[in-house]
Amino acid sequence: MKRHPEPLWNRVLVKLKQTEKKSAGGIIIETDVQASKSRYATQEAYIVELGAQAFKETGTHPPVEPGDLVKIVKYSGENDTTVEDGEIYQIVNDVDVISKLRGEGLND
Repeated sequence: MKRHPEPLWNRVLVKLKQTEKKSAGGIIIETDVQASKSRYATQEAYIVELGAQAFKETGTHPPVEPGDLVKIVKYSGENDTTVEDGEIYQIVNDVDVISKLRGEGLND
């Protein structure tokens, strides 16, 4: 049975998208190296679960739902991450979800 932390209040549980790129010579470049090149580093993640108060400040329906692929602030969230079966889960604040990537979610 898979266990992961349940987000409370305005927190969001995400599963980090793990990608790798290869250089022209075939060398694998880690995602962290790619992100560190950006002044405002972001990373892609899938929404797993929303806390009860996530995105409630807008007063409307949450702009994301479980399964959506989003961009989050790279160094956001708790220092505590959970690793299950090679997947990395992290809890972030709802304000650290900065965009939704259309057509690339888990449910698409």
